[in-house]
Amino acid sequence: MLVHATELKNHVAPILSTPQGVETTLIFDSYTPLTGGEGFRVAANYPGFLRPISKDARQIQRNRQEFARLVQTLEDKGTTVKITNPPKRGLFGFAKRWFPLIGTNHIKGSHVDNRVFYMHTNNFEPQDNPDHRKADIMLKLGGQAAEKMTAEFKKINSENPPQEDYRVQIEEDLELYVDSGQKGKSIILDKAKELIASTKESIQNCSVFLPDGDIAKLLASAHKDSKKVEVITSGLRPKLTGLSFYTINNIFYAFNTAAHLLQKLKGIRYPKIYDKNRVMHAKLLIVDGKPHF
Repeated sequence: MLVHATELKNHVAPILSTPQGVETTLIFDSYTPLTGGEGFRVAANYPGFLRPISKDARQIQRNRQEFARLVQTLEDKGTTVKITNPPKRGLFGFAKRWFPLIGTNHIKGSHVDNRVFYMHTNNFEPQDNPDHRKADIMLKLGGQAAEKMTAEFKKINSENPPQEDYRVQIEEDLELYVDSGQKGKSIILDKAKELIASTKESIQNCSVFLPDGDIAKLLASAHKDSKKVEVITSGLRPKLTGLSFYTINNIFYAFNTAAHLLQKLKGIRYPKIYDKNRVMHAKLLIVDGKPHF
């Protein structure tokens, strides 16, 4: 069993209850222990004089300790734990410590014995905290599709991952597009632009952030051409937590607000629906009734 869970924390009961003898691998991204807790705190490097009184800094330290205990428990149970994308030296490493979402492996997927593969957008976390409620989706595959997807996910997370973007035909009506993380390149973004530009009737899109750049312009163009366009995103509101406004929630709010204002100034307009009750964490593009996950 292999689980790619970039934000999985202490909710691993299914992993810990796996029967002995079953090979289990769990892949975390390096920013996992730096986030979490009430308000989605980010691991900012607080000045020393603030640490004793900063609720955020204490929470970050507890997150790291909790994560270390979790990894130790998993390894004691025979689970292989891998950490991807550790901070590097230099400017990039410095930026990643302040904003750990930079350069992360945001892939989420799980498979069992090559028989079943789950591709999903959700994090394994409780939904009882209002700050943690999210709208998510999960895609289940079986048979040869599951085998092919499992092979590709193992390749992506191997010691020698692909250095170029590529496409794989999984089934007749199912394709996998893989971004290798090369600066200035994205086969996924290129495909999304192609799909939106070719729409005949309707486009529905949902994501945490408002689309920007070429995608926003294409959506506005489709809307102007009387195509049905619906963009669903998070209707987040800023929250002060402890001494810091530097939380995931507030960063998401800032991104969406900036995108909205810039598009308004540039005359880029398309219908937007803001979910004010949950984080719109799902990533889905539906073009002319056909979903693209």
